[in-house]
Amino acid sequence: MKTTLTALFALLCLCVTAQNETVNWHFGSGHSVNFSNTLPVVGESNLATTVDSEPAVISDEEGNLIMYSDGLNLYSSDGAIMPNGVFTFMKTQNIIIPVPNEPDLFYIVRSDNSGTDYSLVDMTLNDGLGDIVPQEKEIVISSFSARLMSTSHAIGEGRWLILAENENGQNDVVFMKIFDVTSAGFTLNFEQDYAFLWAGWFSQLNDAAISPDCSKIVTSFKGHYIAFFEFDNSTGEISDYLTESINVGVWT
Repeated sequence: MKTTLTALFALLCLCVTAQNETVNWHFGSGHSVNFSNTLPVVGESNLATTVDSEPAVISDEEGNLIMYSDGLNLYSSDGAIMPNGVFTFMKTQNIIIPVPNEPDLFYIVRSDNSGTDYSLVDMTLNDGLGDIVPQEKEIVISSFSARLMSTSHAIGEGRWLILAENENGQNDVVFMKIFDVTSAGFTLNFEQDYAFLWAGWFSQLNDAAISPDCSKIVTSFKGHYIAFFEFDNSTGEISDYLTESINVGVWT
């Protein structure tokens, strides 16, 4: 149940300018949900993941489904796998980001313990159903496993990609990386590591999310310790973080 709720939260907190980009949801259990009506409408989906995967979905400004992915395959709106849409390995964290000022282009960003990569999707390919550009597939941008978030710039039409990372062996450390997303790719805009000695042996970064107004980032260590970061959506930087921890439970 945790994975389902996390995937929904990540989807709804994408902080995009067009809310309808997130009205469709395919969540990996053979079902989909459309949120465009007063009451959500449940439908079918060919996503049937059996791993701890968080699928990615994106729609257009009118709420029409564009594409979705389970981390191993990229599907077009008709439910078929795109011709170049099979990735080398499954990745559990997935997000789709529209390329600024390029209405036909999208980035799909994926992450797991082998690192974080992106692929460029061109919707003019495959008879208008979209496909991954072969020379821009699975381009590595970080060697760490990351929790993925994306927001629109507070100023202008750009986007940020936010990685909250926890390298194995680096106890109680969160690595924050913020990339400026443009049609030219991903440019590292800000990076900083934060050590939380109070986390003790609860050192695994479990979840990360951004607030609906894009002003704060929250991270959770195994659901027991929570830290808050102040995010400046105009500069793409973290200006401060709250050192107070919230112990919301202990292992039994």
